[in-house]
Amino acid sequence: MRKGKGIKRSTLVRDFGAFKAMLNFATQPLKGVNEPILKVNPIKSFTLPALTIKEQDELEAHNEKLSHQRDIFSQEVKQQIHAGLALYSEKLKRQRRSSIAHGKSHLVNLDNLTYPHWFIPFCHIARLTGMRPSDIYALKWENLLFNQFSDQTTLIFTPSKTKKAENSRKIKFPVTGELKHVFDGWAAQQEQAKKGLIFKSERTNKSLERKAHLRHWKQVKALGGVPESLDFYSFRHNFISGLVARGVPVLTIAGLVGHKDGSMIAANYLRHDEQNIASFLEETNLSWSDKNGTR
Repeated sequence: MRKGKGIKRSTLVRDFGAFKAMLNFATQPLKGVNEPILKVNPIKSFTLPALTIKEQDELEAHNEKLSHQRDIFSQEVKQQIHAGLALYSEKLKRQRRSSIAHGKSHLVNLDNLTYPHWFIPFCHIARLTGMRPSDIYALKWENLLFNQFSDQTTLIFTPSKTKKAENSRKIKFPVTGELKHVFDGWAAQQEQAKKGLIFKSERTNKSLERKAHLRHWKQVKALGGVPESLDFYSFRHNFISGLVARGVPVLTIAGLVGHKDGSMIAANYLRHDEQNIASFLEETNLSWSDKNGTR
């Protein structure tokens, strides 16, 4: 939980635990050294103060908000997102036609392009893979590997969040259907689509600024009537929640989204709404009644 622009409670607990463990390590004798760095851990008996009632309420409200962000998009929201992307695409094409008509004939006409802006395929990739924005920015064409024997393309990459960790794992994501159409469509618009970054600045030909997508996402939401509170990161939550709802094994989902195990998904995504619970209980009770001949 944040206080203003302070530190999350979970972050504070984690960092305090790591600091305490570091000091404990410093009290242990090292190989080839007679005396340890510290004789005693100065904060050995110190613990973080318990949350006040107000802080507990704020933490509960914060967790409830996060819980709703992990819900599956409603059909209405999905339609709003698609409408926003289509309207944004048309807006960009209309603006380019106007620029060309007013003396900027050197500019490329966008009317015949599938994607008039990099953000549109960027958004579709987030929607179809649940990838973190930072990982989409870092994608290179070399991450798309085609196996001629299986006639299958696979997206292989190491998430930036775990790249430096000892137990980092590569994600192997099958590129089929709509996702393949997005990559192929965007590649067809690039002059050198065989190497380098998949998304890069047209001005500098280098990496995009890591929050560049947010400005375009804001415009898409406004055009499509998407709820203002819907974060771009919710595409990741929606992707995971959708797989959970379809009964995909937790460990399989973890492998697709770059989690080291299924604990985080099990703790945060294995939820059912009240209607599903009520239906399940009703079916269970009816089944029990049938077996006992009481119906």
